[in-house]
Amino acid sequence: AFVEPDEEKFQRSESIKKMRVLAVGSISNIFTAVLCLIIFIFLIIPSNGLIVEKSTIEEIPPRTRIEMVNNIIISLDAISATMANYVFTENFYNLAELVGNESTVNLTTDKGIFTLDSEKISGLTLVYVPKFRYNVEIMGTNLFLVLAGILFWAYFFNLNVGLVNLLPIAPFDGGKMVMELISMFSPNETILKRITYAILLVGIIIILINALPLVNMALDYISGIDYSSFLPI
Repeated sequence: AFVEPDEEKFQRSESIKKMRVLAVGSISNIFTAVLCLIIFIFLIIPSNGLIVEKSTIEEIPPRTRIEMVNNIIISLDAISATMANYVFTENFYNLAELVGNESTVNLTTDKGIFTLDSEKISGLTLVYVPKFRYNVEIMGTNLFLVLAGILFWAYFFNLNVGLVNLLPIAPFDGGKMVMELISMFSPNETILKRITYAILLVGIIIILINALPLVNMALDYISGIDYSSFLPI
């Protein structure tokens, strides 16, 4: 959301009124994000089990649903798992944590019960497939799957745009709001600039610290790419 007030009228206004105007855009973004999230959550229903995406085990082909491991029901947080699938296109799961040190594994699937050596389960690539409260298909595509995707990304971007715009850094509305707030208590321009620069510095440091995990993830992803598959050697 973007708000363009009358600049002359805006500058003549009181600080509290300026802050209200500056907050409108971010509040609109956050409100839209919450609304999209509520509708998104309403569409998703729990779906126990994982679907085999890839398999090197003859008895358990792809598209098999694994429901239990050693009599332990596989139950995931439907909302979190669905969101993870939208954010990470290769959001795979493994069964190692459910197997432990057992030498054999009993897998209960929609095709029967299988007993396998624990080493074999590494040949299974598993994904979570969400279920939806409604199922209306057109040309084999569930319309509510498409709607859930639109709602998720609308929630994701609106929330992030709204929160980033509230950061107390000068280019954003949050930074302008901080300057107006400080000016209410200290009209001295020198003090105002010093406090503003200090807040700006702290804000940048916090952003950099929070960005480090993302940088590490990106580097790990880049280092794991097999360039030989598309570059001549």
